[in-house]
Amino acid sequence: MLRLLQDEGEAKQVIDDTVDDHEDTERNPFIFCCRCDAQLTPAATAVLIADKHEHVFVNPSGILYHIRCFKQVAGCYCHGDWTPEWSWFPDNAWRYAACSGCHTHIGWEYDGGFFGLIAERIYEGEH
Repeated sequence: MLRLLQDEGEAKQVIDDTVDDHEDTERNPFIFCCRCDAQLTPAATAVLIADKHEHVFVNPSGILYHIRCFKQVAGCYCHGDWTPEWSWFPDNAWRYAACSGCHTHIGWEYDGGFFGLIAERIYEGEH
């Protein structure tokens, strides 16, 4: 924060070392869909699964996925039957997760209470 001080008739700019807490409380980062900009979830819902927030996996078809894990994703809808087949997280069945705005496949919901979102299909921004 800048403020003006009067010193011997001259105005000088000095930097105030105090932090403005109000600015920090206004920052609300969210995760958005890259295709339609729909708000998916607060960035604060990020979780560690197997000690990491981000993972890289290859599916049975040889497609590489970079995913980020979140506790909840209110801006998507999930569909399909739960299946344990080819799960990247042992003991967790999965089903598809799509953006509620544009219906793009954005990741998977896991029955362990978390989502894996495809990093290339989401972005973080301000609310």
